[in-house]
Amino acid sequence: SKRKQAEIKNLQMGNHHTTSSTIGIDIKVPGKRIIEAPFLFQDSISDLIVYESSKLLRKYPELNASYIGTKSYGKYEDINFGWSFDNSSNLKILAIKNSDKLSLSELHLEVERLLEIYESNQNIPMELLTSSTVTISDLSRTEATFIFPLINGYQSLILGVVRKLQDHFSILATFDHRVSEGLTVAKFLSELKSRILSYYFDKDGIVSLACYACEKSITEELSLNNRGFVKITLSNGDEANLCRNCFEGW
Repeated sequence: SKRKQAEIKNLQMGNHHTTSSTIGIDIKVPGKRIIEAPFLFQDSISDLIVYESSKLLRKYPELNASYIGTKSYGKYEDINFGWSFDNSSNLKILAIKNSDKLSLSELHLEVERLLEIYESNQNIPMELLTSSTVTISDLSRTEATFIFPLINGYQSLILGVVRKLQDHFSILATFDHRVSEGLTVAKFLSELKSRILSYYFDKDGIVSLACYACEKSITEELSLNNRGFVKITLSNGDEANLCRNCFEGW
């Protein structure tokens, strides 16, 4: 749009010609995971970030895209999540192909496979090095409490994650302002946070779920003497939960 073209021009007038912004969100996980994670992902949420972000990117396609010129950008058909591996001397970003089509357990196995390839010191297939459409950089196992992730290649989004306390994480999203908007990314992160929390029990041992339509929590639903949520399948194949009122159309 003409408005977006004007915004790009104004952004590029700065001293560093930067057109990216970073937005963050904090996540305090309430308790233990409902299903215990493999060893590689214990005390981490990076697997959940990639798994749920891959699903959400179908809803936010401009975050799985690349800037082309002042009048256009391209949306990738596939979602290939790039996972950043770094041993302090050899930074590589390897792509998880079609990450939105993998189950969580399949994603675990794929990351483990990519880690083995990275650590093997053998030649890495070029396809794994060049096909990612969005990237994650995980520093949650370090003492870092902030990260300013830089957009990788022809992409419009990179997610960084750090750990502030044992149960307190921050997700930082750097996005290309020429392609997307701050409000869009804020909504994306808010939905991502809700999805991640749904994998944990709260302090009372209740799953942290919310109604897809009205966002009523499972705790509120149970307080109304209802038995729980109804699981439905959306038009894009994703699963969601509905409270009794929304399911019955009240």
